[in-house]
Amino acid sequence: MKTFRKITQQKVAKLTCDVCHLEATIDDGYEFQEFISIEHTCGYGSIHGDNQQISLDLCQHCFSKMCVDNLTIIDPFKPQTPEQLEYDNIFQAITQSKNEATELKDNSDIKISIRDILSNQIITNLEELQTALKRVKRLWDAKKCGQVI
Repeated sequence: MKTFRKITQQKVAKLTCDVCHLEATIDDGYEFQEFISIEHTCGYGSIHGDNQQISLDLCQHCFSKMCVDNLTIIDPFKPQTPEQLEYDNIFQAITQSKNEATELKDNSDIKISIRDILSNQIITNLEELQTALKRVKRLWDAKKCGQVI
């Protein structure tokens, strides 16, 4: 003979991002499933206070924006070897560090400015002189790597 008792369970039905306030219900599928929820009990000496409870709910977009330079994405179906390429997937390639992107932009801006100065064959002001000197410094510090600088 079996005797049953009724048990009440709570299940998360809706999540709200603590940053952008995007709401996703369990019926929203992917967006709901990709929320990142962190719950933590602080230990002794924590900057948040001893034994305090902290929680954070982030949509996948805010999580990516906040952690983009620190994320390591691992494909569970691809064996990890020490001789990996720098980027394993398109997400890592697209979200390379902001410093690298800024440096690429600065290099391009200097090259365009130098092209304009050289096409005129004259430096007409202090800003053009500084731009030319920046380009010369980059060329001076460049290492031979088989690329045209």
